[in-house]
Amino acid sequence: IAAMAKNRAIGCKNKIPWHIPDDLQHFRKLTQGYVVIMGRKTFESLPRLLPLRVHYVLSRNPLYLHGRDDVHVFPTLAAAMHHAGLVHHQEKVFVIGGGDIYAEALPLADEIHLTEIDIDFAGDAFFPEFNRNEWHCEWQSAHHVIGSYSYQFNHYTRAIPHGR
Repeated sequence: IAAMAKNRAIGCKNKIPWHIPDDLQHFRKLTQGYVVIMGRKTFESLPRLLPLRVHYVLSRNPLYLHGRDDVHVFPTLAAAMHHAGLVHHQEKVFVIGGGDIYAEALPLADEIHLTEIDIDFAGDAFFPEFNRNEWHCEWQSAHHVIGSYSYQFNHYTRAIPHGR
C-alpha cells in the first residue's frame, strides 16, 4: 500500500510531502488488523505505533529496538514474511515503505493499493517503476480534489502470475 505523486515521490526528508486526510483514512481502513512491514526509516518517521496493527521493521542491526515487545525486527523481507505466516497466520501483509522495501516487495506482491496523486512533489524516496501491463486495475475511485491537485485510489491485482 502506498501513495505516490506523479513523479513517483513517496517521501521527502523522511516525511510524506502532502497531507490528504482521505488517504490516511483509506490506509487505516485497509491495514487495521494486519501485519505492516516497513523499513527502519519509515518506522522512525511514525509519530507513534499504528493502532490495531502488528509492526514488523526491517533492519540490518540485530539490536535495533532490542527489548521492545510491541515491534518485531527482522533482517530481511523474506524473514518477516515467513514469520507473518507462521506466527501471526497472515496470508496477507501490507508493506508500507520506504522506497527500497517497496522495490524488494513488488516482485512478490499479488496486490497493490496505490493512491496516485496527479502532481509532482519534491522527494528523495520513490515508489518503484512497475509494468502496468502485468497488473489489472480491479477498482478505481473517482478523482478527489484537494487544494490544487487531485488524487485517486487504485487497487491493482497481478494479471501475469509470478515468474513469467
